[in-house]
Amino acid sequence: MTSGERKEEVTARKVLERYSILFLLLLISLVGCGSWEGAGGEDKTPVPPQIGLVVPVSEEGAAGTVLQAALQEGMAGLGGTVEVITTEPSAYITSLRELADGGKDPVWILGEDMVPALAEVAPLYPERKFVLVNGSLSAPNVVSLTFREEEPAFLAGIIAGAESNTGRVGYIAAPGTENLQYAIAAGLYEVEPAVQVFGQTLAGPEPGQAAAVAEGLLGRGADVIILASGVNVGELVELLAEREQRAALISLDSYSHPEGEEIILASLGWDLALVVEETQAKLLEGFAAGVFNFGVEDGLLVVREGSQLSPQARYLLGSYRRQLAAGAISIPSREEELLDFQNSSAAGVRAQGEAGEW
Repeated sequence: MTSGERKEEVTARKVLERYSILFLLLLISLVGCGSWEGAGGEDKTPVPPQIGLVVPVSEEGAAGTVLQAALQEGMAGLGGTVEVITTEPSAYITSLRELADGGKDPVWILGEDMVPALAEVAPLYPERKFVLVNGSLSAPNVVSLTFREEEPAFLAGIIAGAESNTGRVGYIAAPGTENLQYAIAAGLYEVEPAVQVFGQTLAGPEPGQAAAVAEGLLGRGADVIILASGVNVGELVELLAEREQRAALISLDSYSHPEGEEIILASLGWDLALVVEETQAKLLEGFAAGVFNFGVEDGLLVVREGSQLSPQARYLLGSYRRQLAAGAISIPSREEELLDFQNSSAAGVRAQGEAGEW
């Protein structure tokens, strides 16, 4: 067994142990804190927990699938149920109220797009608990789970900078992810200060849009394209395969990794299932509203490396991942911060000079 295989085996064992402990905590807290209500008398029949989940149509695949599976797995072991509603933006409020009126507690919600609807509904049901995933709302009965999306974006830039031969990299943004261009550019400049990055935002989720944008980026000489979460990876894999184009993809969505190992360099995202497991256990121990932010330091980043990822890119990915976990890098989120970052990288006074220490 190689050292890499031993490391994977140890990591898998730790994750399995962690999930087992979380499930045990979940079961103990359900019984211990009285979350199962009796029907009266000495011989009480436990009432299985019933929770709800609202998933926007735009999130039905990818994160929506992962979240639903994690919740259903947790409830199955307790004899509980999860009622899932997939909804259009026009029905966000109606869907939330339907689950709250139906006694579902807590009600889970996915996506920043649902924040306005939740802000309107949550005060109407003070006795209900709500859990917002990938969004932020401060309310006495809401728990928000957010992620530092700039960190995988920065690492995607590191990979792209190491893999690009033309010095030109494209970024296809989904609505709401435009600001990640600064984190991506910072990663690129860290590896190759002279690189050029071209970004464009999709107008919507309609089929064919991502491919059309990619055509333009390829025409400008980009040989690596970074895709925001929500961009159709399969569409671009098919495009590049048909064109026999010499270009590669990096996806900021670890949930969707279609066939195309020779085209996809890497997929980066968050271990959403583990966050859900931990949150369920904590909610049953005692509800505490608040906004909780997760990042690389929490050990939740999932990186799926493609077979074509070079040894240099793998090395840099590991190096900068450790530096992010240690809090050694401040990733820019605005243009002026990016300029300062670029200048310091060019001067050799930033983390670029530290990479060789790993």
